[in-house]
Amino acid sequence: MRRMFLFLAVLAGVAMVSCSKSNDNPSPNPNGGKKASLVVTVEAQGIALESVYLVHSAVPFNDPYAKPDYTQVTGKTLTMDASDFIGKSIYLTLKTNYGVSLSQDAPVNIKEGNNTITLTGVNTNTSAAITVSEDSKPVAGDVVYALTKDQEIQLSNIGYKDKEFIASMLRSNSVFQGGVKTATTNAQGLAYFKSLEATQYSFVVLREKKYYSEAVNLKEKWITEAKVSVNITKVVKIKLVDKFLRAQSPVFAIKKSAFGNITDADLVKKVNENGNDFIQNLYNKINDKTVSTEVNINSEGYAIFDSLRSGERYLFIAQGGTNAKFKGTILIVNGREQSATIEF
Repeated sequence: MRRMFLFLAVLAGVAMVSCSKSNDNPSPNPNGGKKASLVVTVEAQGIALESVYLVHSAVPFNDPYAKPDYTQVTGKTLTMDASDFIGKSIYLTLKTNYGVSLSQDAPVNIKEGNNTITLTGVNTNTSAAITVSEDSKPVAGDVVYALTKDQEIQLSNIGYKDKEFIASMLRSNSVFQGGVKTATTNAQGLAYFKSLEATQYSFVVLREKKYYSEAVNLKEKWITEAKVSVNITKVVKIKLVDKFLRAQSPVFAIKKSAFGNITDADLVKKVNENGNDFIQNLYNKINDKTVSTEVNINSEGYAIFDSLRSGERYLFIAQGGTNAKFKGTILIVNGREQSATIEF
């Protein structure tokens, strides 16, 4: 699609970020060298100016062949080269990037020389635009719940059995008096709540073992933007292989950083050597719950860790064999499911 406008230098103190790209080479000026420019001044009420997008099209927006371009507004004034449109109309409007209209459509008949127009984007609702990310990536199709302060306290008092159980509670008007408003994220991970009250809300997303929330104070007749960040760490499975294996034997995950400046190979060597001085230091680390996580093996001999921090390097250790000696291995938790074996 040929870009409709060639953006000129923006007026002093003004910046624009374009959301569209040009795929074709510019065509020759069809107007015999005549020049025209369009200066658009953008004002905003009830929404931050940088949340407003100028939308422009060569045909009316309701035309089935319309291919509107979106340009994020980060300043008040923009100058466009409109020479190709002399004697024609350019169609303008203001929207948010999640599709909420902020102004009427405004056709501008382009004449030779300078053309000017002022557009005002107006939001009249107390609204919220919530972006959901998981491990820093936007999540599409995620249900976001808007809970009042009292409802969030009520949610925190409900035992978190699993995601579906909590979702059924949130859908129940008898459990949450007045009901809980919901919105679903779009392809950019953004959920829009149109009509809320000017009060504090907790915006909640559910996962299998817990929920994530962000408390936000909404302003009257203003679109408030916020983010809910979900940091998911997939499980790490440590398999113990030991002919003397005892039921529910513990496996420990200790942050490698707790041992100071030592290489992975040297640390594992010290663990496997079971020297008295080092083992005493190891017990100190095991008992320090700020750096150590303990999980007992299941009936299949696996210790399953599901609460480790992604990006952290861990020493996994266990005791086994005839003399109950320590052995260990090191993994960097990478946010995906991982496994390792400690064999005695």
